[in-house]
Amino acid sequence: MTPKRLLLIFICLLPLVSLAQTPVERRADRLFMNYAYADAIELYEYVLKKNPANTSVIRNLADASVKTGDYKRTEKYLKELIKAGQMKNEDYLHLALALQKNNKRDSALVFFNRYDELAGNDKRGERFRESAKSYKSFFDESDSYTFSGAPFNTEASDFSLCPYNQGFIMVSASGGKKYNPSRYPWDGQRWLDLWSVSKAGDPPAKKLGGDINSKYNEGPASWSPERNQLAFTRNSFYEGEVKRSADHVNKLAIFFAKPDGSKFTRIKPFVHNNPEYSNGHPAFADGGQKLYFASDRPGGFGGTDIWVCTRTDSSWSEPLNLGPAINTAGDEMFPFVYADSLLLFASDGWGGMGGMDVFSAEFSGDSLLPAFNPGSPLNSAFDDFAWLMLENGRTGYVSSNRPGGKGSDDIYIYTYSPVSTSILVSDHKTGKPLANAEVIIRSGERTIANGNTDANGKCRLLLRPCNDYEVEIKAANYPEHHFPAKSDCPVKPESELSFRIRQPGLKVTCFDKYLNTLIQGATVILTDKDEPNSKPREFTTNATGEITALLNPCHHYEVLARKDGLPEVSSVFTAPCKQAEPDREIRLGTGVPPRRGVQVSIVVKEEQNGDPINNARIRILDLKTGEFIDAMTDQTGTYQTVMNENSEILVSASAIGYFSTSKSKTELQIRKGSRKVEAELKLLQLREGGIIALEGIYYDLDKADVRPDAAKVLDYVVSVMQENPGMKIELGSHTDSQGSDSYNMDLSVKRAASAAGYIVSKGIDQSRISGKGYGETRLKNKCSNGVKCTDAEHQENRRTEIRILDMD
Repeated sequence: MTPKRLLLIFICLLPLVSLAQTPVERRADRLFMNYAYADAIELYEYVLKKNPANTSVIRNLADASVKTGDYKRTEKYLKELIKAGQMKNEDYLHLALALQKNNKRDSALVFFNRYDELAGNDKRGERFRESAKSYKSFFDESDSYTFSGAPFNTEASDFSLCPYNQGFIMVSASGGKKYNPSRYPWDGQRWLDLWSVSKAGDPPAKKLGGDINSKYNEGPASWSPERNQLAFTRNSFYEGEVKRSADHVNKLAIFFAKPDGSKFTRIKPFVHNNPEYSNGHPAFADGGQKLYFASDRPGGFGGTDIWVCTRTDSSWSEPLNLGPAINTAGDEMFPFVYADSLLLFASDGWGGMGGMDVFSAEFSGDSLLPAFNPGSPLNSAFDDFAWLMLENGRTGYVSSNRPGGKGSDDIYIYTYSPVSTSILVSDHKTGKPLANAEVIIRSGERTIANGNTDANGKCRLLLRPCNDYEVEIKAANYPEHHFPAKSDCPVKPESELSFRIRQPGLKVTCFDKYLNTLIQGATVILTDKDEPNSKPREFTTNATGEITALLNPCHHYEVLARKDGLPEVSSVFTAPCKQAEPDREIRLGTGVPPRRGVQVSIVVKEEQNGDPINNARIRILDLKTGEFIDAMTDQTGTYQTVMNENSEILVSASAIGYFSTSKSKTELQIRKGSRKVEAELKLLQLREGGIIALEGIYYDLDKADVRPDAAKVLDYVVSVMQENPGMKIELGSHTDSQGSDSYNMDLSVKRAASAAGYIVSKGIDQSRISGKGYGETRLKNKCSNGVKCTDAEHQENRRTEIRILDMD
């Protein structure tokens, strides 16, 4: 038996057009058209022996084999249709699934790919293909389960438990001749009824009494103790009347019943039943206020979808489709809601191990997170469905037609005992374990687990093996940290993931800005402006003029330095908020200008908006002696010092996140008698979308080779990209208008490719840089074709630029 029989259950005989066929084939066609597939297969195979080339019989044999879940016949007859050139699109999916069940996964991949090519928006081929590629991952947690057949299975079909009182209500075909000697023509199995059964299977199962079981199929069912009501599935048969669709099919419907002692009576139909489509597999939730069910009603995504209704004052709201987070172009059935937080269901549209697999999806407010496949042993290469999770969340039941059971469908009981992973959180600098840190484990949008560390900095959380996660850690006085992590394969009792988190720090350097000396013994006072009741902290600078301190993330601070005989200096700043932000480095320059010497003041600003740049690096090179000074600008973007008269110096500025140009350096003459010399340098901030002209990139005439002088400029670009690993650029080459348009375009393309290739040769990843030639399409002045210009004007157009594509 297959779950598909529960989609469309029983029919009346359909009229048959008489064709030039043998009587046996006509009889087989009537059986086929009336969904009596098991008997039709037997007759069709008799016909095929007489006429092996009868493709219409092969087609019906293939379709009947798919309907009855006979995977060996499905493979056999669909391959015959391939030879005959009569495959339909969906045949490739059915063949791939049959091959997968027949343990021919490599061949299955070929036909999953073929179906994916043909199926358009139907993602089943793609999903099953990816599942087949990662098939081993479905067994990652197999060792965490105990799994065995339930004690109440019979030699007939048994499936789909519904908790009721201290036991279950079960769907079973075990009635035998005592109840109904006929068989269901779809697959030759007996009709289904609802039975009560104890958890231990003793006493034996008992057929539900009262009006609930009929001469047609019943089940699955769902019990709501709050409503004192049973919802169940039945062929559309009510008060002795069979309702059929326009094409004479007796489809599924949902009914409600009330218990009366050991019987169920007062049968009432679901208000949204309709003879033109099936409703079935009801599942109460939210204290009986919601009803989930499967239906092939209009407005869905595929064969059968899962829908939900909410109870109104006296009836049920209009059905709401659960949407593409749950439903696919295939069939979704057998919903069950665990603790109003988890939807369990079966699907053949999400990929998996083969056939129908069971899935879970977490509720997140009014929506559902993506479906999750629990893998083996809950799922197999066969049809697995009707997943019931008990109250503890660690045990439950699943139904399956996998081999090795007692009947065609059997119920299996499982216990899930996962091994937890130890999470260790410690301080990055000291290695000290951190107590009471909150650890949150996420997979995509789903929160997998969370907990707080103990006095040893540890907590144990349940992680599925071999999975990639994002770990979020929150601790007092630390920024929120995020780490990628992968669980062990498999998770063992000793498995541990260790994370070190960093508290933001501060380094203050006190220096004499006139004498270029560090100041030892200065008092540094640090005040937390966001903690008005806390006392300021005092420090004393060491031999290198430094103090270090820890900060509270995102707090605002003032830092002040003082020493006898020197002016006080201070600065305000904000502590880092994120783990990736570097520690704050503050340089406080003080001092008394000497009577002799010339005061030199250097200001560094951003080229486009004029904002001062603090912590820019200043290099002063004495062109006569070769000596140099390295320094940093203060909060105002300024650096001050004193130089000897008659000096010649070269001053340059640089900073991470900025690009140095010709405006970033200058030569200064310190003339005799000067009292003060000032200079302003500019850096170009690296911004996404920004364009920077590279100075000094020249090429030999009609050549694209990178010259040594151009290599120096490109080496600087390499260093900037190394300092900014998230930077991606386009390197563009431009020509003037002299020469033909096509020649200039071709030359610029070659030059751009050559320059980009040089940068890649220095270790920059190819994905971070592209070269593009623009020829003369983006001239900077009037010098287009036919316009007379000076060589200087043409030179303005001969340029190489980088455009910043990304700075993430």
